[in-house]
Amino acid sequence: MREVIERAERLVPIDESWRWIDLGRYSARQRRFHRLGGIVGQAVYPPWPKEVTPFLLAARFLGLGKGTAFGLGRLEVGSVL
Repeated sequence: MREVIERAERLVPIDESWRWIDLGRYSARQRRFHRLGGIVGQAVYPPWPKEVTPFLLAARFLGLGKGTAFGLGRLEVGSVL
């Protein structure tokens, strides 16, 4: 497993586009506004080791990072031909 992780860590995106966005929400319970910021964008990677695919697909359904309860942390996995 360690070898698969190391191979995946060495992958370099072919193309990527990122930007920072600031979001916010009001908490009725705390009666205050909370700021939620984060990175949105996309990256295209060369073919990754096939052993990584189940983890990427699981991450797609589980959500990643902070704010997943608010619908943030979406990940899409696909192939570009």
